[in-house]
Amino acid sequence: MIKRLKRLFSAFRPKEENEFLPAAVEILETPASPLKHVLTLGICLLLVIALVWAWFGNIDVVVEAEGRIIPDGYSKKISPIQVARVSTIFVDEGSRVKKGDKLIELIPNPTDSENNTLQTAREITSAQLSALREKTLLRLVNTPDLNQPVSVNLEQEADLAQLVFEVPPDEQRWSTENSTLTSELDAFLSADKAIAKTIDELSTTLLVDSEEIQRLRLLHPIHDKLATITQGLYQKKMMSEVDWLTRREKQIDTTQQLKVMVLRHKEHEARYQALLAERQQKRESFISNHVKEYLGAIEQLDRADKTGQKANQREKNQILIAPIDGIVQQIQTHSSGDVVQPGQPVMVIVPTNILLIVEAIILNKDIRWVKPRQKVQVKVETFPYTRYGYLDGHVRRVSSDAINDEQKGWVFQIYIDLEKDWFQVEDLRIKLQPGMIVTADVIVSQRRLLEYFLSPLLRYQKETFRETM
Repeated sequence: MIKRLKRLFSAFRPKEENEFLPAAVEILETPASPLKHVLTLGICLLLVIALVWAWFGNIDVVVEAEGRIIPDGYSKKISPIQVARVSTIFVDEGSRVKKGDKLIELIPNPTDSENNTLQTAREITSAQLSALREKTLLRLVNTPDLNQPVSVNLEQEADLAQLVFEVPPDEQRWSTENSTLTSELDAFLSADKAIAKTIDELSTTLLVDSEEIQRLRLLHPIHDKLATITQGLYQKKMMSEVDWLTRREKQIDTTQQLKVMVLRHKEHEARYQALLAERQQKRESFISNHVKEYLGAIEQLDRADKTGQKANQREKNQILIAPIDGIVQQIQTHSSGDVVQPGQPVMVIVPTNILLIVEAIILNKDIRWVKPRQKVQVKVETFPYTRYGYLDGHVRRVSSDAINDEQKGWVFQIYIDLEKDWFQVEDLRIKLQPGMIVTADVIVSQRRLLEYFLSPLLRYQKETFRETM
């Protein structure tokens, strides 16, 4: 009982008095604080949890890309196709326009425009006349009877064909075309008639030769028989030698005449066939040449017609219209009379109600990790990341060829689709605008936390005890 009381009262003994007790008793009277044990166990537990988390936990490995917000389809630059002066400006900076709305009306150089139009019209008329002349010439050449007199009047031919000329030809032009056609036709007909006359003469000669050969062939057996009879009479002394030789001479003469006429007939026949072939060849050559000229005139007419269509299109293009719905920005001309150059943008139309995407640049050393459909976290410079967070997206496309950047060298472009194009700022939903600067983190893989923390040590281990030459 007394020991229990001593222990009870010793609990209320001041700690300073315990210091004067024997060492063994002091240890018994002042045990270690339980808080230290709890703290030690807590630290050990935290270390175990950290190791487990470092082993099973993963972090994202990202490739950083800088870029900007652009509309899907880009902004449209508006520019003229030829040198002109500004007549009227229908829009202002920031104006909303719809597809087909007028933007600027231009005034082309009147002298150049008129000269080009007149020159094109003259070329079309010249090509029409050439085609008409060649077509008429070919029709006349193919007329069955060319011996009949032919009257040529291209003006009547044009009326029959219902041709409409850009520049109606005057009387002198019609006269020139008719003269050209007549001279070409007369030259062909003269040459053709000369050959035809020779062919007719040879045809008559062949007919005469045939009749003569037929006559000689009929006389040849008669003279042979008479020669045989007279030879027998001569041998029987019933006819004089002179009479027999006379009959023999006629036999030989008939035989030789027949041979000569056969050879002459063959010669005339060969020449006749050669003239027929020559006439046909000249006719085909004449027709072929003028068919080529006709086709050339048609091609010239087609080219001139296309030139005329382009000229008409240029006149239509003097009014610049909006190609898409959008907002007018970057107007470069503000007053009537300003001169604009072909290909020089006079304004930009930024599309509205269109999907926004990110155009970013990947460094050459990182491009091997980036692939389509990878997840992306997009941080917009206008909206601080720490306050408004980031936008989720994925890689749509990676360019297949590098471009040269003045600061970063050869880089690759990627295009990123966004899951949303707005940020919630207090009670307002603020939409993104084209041109905003962004930083895109492309998630290319994952790695363990333990590997992340130990990788510097592993790198230093591999680089230790090495000497660089």
